[in-house]
Amino acid sequence: MAEPRDAVTVTITPRVRNVLLLADRIARRHDHDFVGTEHLLLAIIEDADGIAGQVLTALGAAIPARARTEGMISDASYVGAPGPPAPASPPPLRLSVPVAAG
Repeated sequence: MAEPRDAVTVTITPRVRNVLLLADRIARRHDHDFVGTEHLLLAIIEDADGIAGQVLTALGAAIPARARTEGMISDASYVGAPGPPAPASPPPLRLSVPVAAG
């Protein structure tokens, strides 16, 4: 099947793929049926070998960010932050995401 004209191909690294999968596991662990920025933040912090996690740790922000985020998403009243409304036009991009080799 040919990709639509508005399709964009984004190649992700194995590390990004692993962080996205980890974010999904974190969301599921909290019984969430979506992956939000809060789950991504926790996954980035948990990925100790990644540059972003190392920066947060070096700045002394990883532990407080993890504690505050875990507390927020564990609260019974948490439903996730609503995203911005989808634009009427142009139509959303269709992403094709192959994983980079190596």
